Amino acid sequence: MSLSVDIQRSLCYAASMTYTDAAIAAAAGIDYSTFRGWLHRGALRRPRGGWTPEDAILLRCVWVLAVLGIDLRAAIDLCEARRAAITAGRGWLVYLRDPGVEPAVLLVTRPEDLVAVTSHGLLRGPQAGVVTIDLGRSREVVLRALREPQRAAGAIEPQPRREVIA
Repeated sequence: MSLSVDIQRSLCYAASMTYTDAAIAAAAGIDYSTFRGWLHRGALRRPRGGWTPEDAILLRCVWVLAVLGIDLRAAIDLCEARRAAITAGRGWLVYLRDPGVEPAVLLVTRPEDLVAVTSHGLLRGPQAGVVTIDLGRSREVVLRALREPQRAAGAIEPQPRREVIA
């Protein structure tokens, strides 16, 4: 049985469950106090049916973009607009930063497009920055954290390292 079939089955099983704020924050890799602050300020709202694995997958991308300097509300809106691709784990989110220019976030689904976008971003100059979020890998990390919550509690990174693909 392939890994993707196992992940699909675990996602279907997990979709029938709802999770607590603490479980979702831990699975997404967000410090719980930060997550509570987002809820308290009204940047996030608890879904009526409760938190699902898809919400944790989306919040992981929101968190990485927020740490990179994108306004929290803008990061949430950006990820919500791309919810289907992010929660399915198809493709990559690419964050491009150039001094003096508004940062750009692109959703890329083909490997050749990823190579083109990242090489273009790296050619912009030494001050430019490119961060790639592998959506498939992010999805796997979140699902594993929801299945094994005791391991997720110690795996929260306070800041993502630049060279790490989330």
